[in-house]
Amino acid sequence: MDGSRRPEARWALAGTRRLGAVGVLLIFAAVLWMVVHHRGTPVIAVFVVWLLTALLVSVQFVASLYARPFGASPAKLAELDRLSVAVLVPCFNEEPSLLEESLRSIVEQSRAPTAISVIDDGSSIDYRWVEQRIRAEAAASGIRVHWRKTRNHGKRYALINAARQEPDIDIYMTVDSDSVLDRAAIEEGLKPFTDVRVQSVAGFLLVLNYSESWLSRMMELVIVSWGQFERSALSITGSVLVNSGACAFYRSEVIRENAANFLSETILGRPMSFSDDSLLTLFALERGRAVQQPTSFAFSRMPTSLRPHLVQQARWMRGAFVRGWWRFKYLSVGSVAYWVLALKWFQFFSNTVLAVVLLAALFTMTPGTVALFGAGWLAVQYAISSRYLALRRSDQSRRQRWGVYALVPVMVLWQVVILHQLRLYAYATFARTGWGSRTT
Repeated sequence: MDGSRRPEARWALAGTRRLGAVGVLLIFAAVLWMVVHHRGTPVIAVFVVWLLTALLVSVQFVASLYARPFGASPAKLAELDRLSVAVLVPCFNEEPSLLEESLRSIVEQSRAPTAISVIDDGSSIDYRWVEQRIRAEAAASGIRVHWRKTRNHGKRYALINAARQEPDIDIYMTVDSDSVLDRAAIEEGLKPFTDVRVQSVAGFLLVLNYSESWLSRMMELVIVSWGQFERSALSITGSVLVNSGACAFYRSEVIRENAANFLSETILGRPMSFSDDSLLTLFALERGRAVQQPTSFAFSRMPTSLRPHLVQQARWMRGAFVRGWWRFKYLSVGSVAYWVLALKWFQFFSNTVLAVVLLAALFTMTPGTVALFGAGWLAVQYAISSRYLALRRSDQSRRQRWGVYALVPVMVLWQVVILHQLRLYAYATFARTGWGSRTT
């Protein structure tokens, strides 16, 4: 992949607003349909839980419509230009060509970083030729490059080691070694920092290899829908709960002042090796606002086969469970983030109750009632995912975009049949703190 073929993305904002309006109508039409057609006492519990969940989703959806990319006046842009930026890239046995493309996408940014700090965390692969090429290209652009190979200590140590190479920087940016940045990712990602309250900025994640399998296409839909729905709603109040390591920005104090806690986190006496992104976001929330910049895009590889996909999902779910308790402990009870987290837990447990009641009442409900509930929930998911159609990727045709959106029923079935049960398993085994796919 060369620079001329590197994917880029943008939003058709007018389309986003129109699709958002259609989405709201779909949600409320589904709720109204449930009220009008509801019959029989055996499914009252199902109806109540479904109605509460649908109303919660509706509130989030409406809130997300007010989220807009952060802008900056010419005077503020001049201030941003004076900020020094170090990009932290932890690497472990990454495919050399992908690592090279990831680093080249950083070097070729429309707003160049001050430095790139790569930590090779004990890889068995020789990256010397990649290092030589990147050093030469970065030097031509006036970018400092630090490249260290260490023993395998894990991603957290790699991130802190990378930051220590540039101790006097203003902004740290994290980029995964399998992620390729849109050309304007840094330029766009810095704009929210014109607000002195902002402590971290989440970039917007897309799937680099979305076309390789149905799993990667489905994950493209899941990730974009989540970013445009839940995280957009949270961003309005500065309450984003988790950034994506593939593209995230932090004021340097967030990392420097919390380095010891970041490295020493344990659960039941065992070191935590994952959920690093959510912990850094929690540190940022304790200092101020955590927001999302939806125009700062990063394209990251996702698993294309079943086992790696399930391992990744289980790791994310365990991290979310553990981090939830930390958030309840350290976030202010009066903060929006605290109550959004409480609502998320309510939504999960209510959906679990819904699934159990549905199974128990399955033989007492008519086929029409079952179809009614299924169609209503599917309408909600179509609404949540509708703004995927406003995404414009340079490597995706209109037909391919609609092809991804057509996977909404598959996504719903996968979440209900597979991922919800996997989440219960992951929560029950939260003390398994290993990476799952990475040596530590």
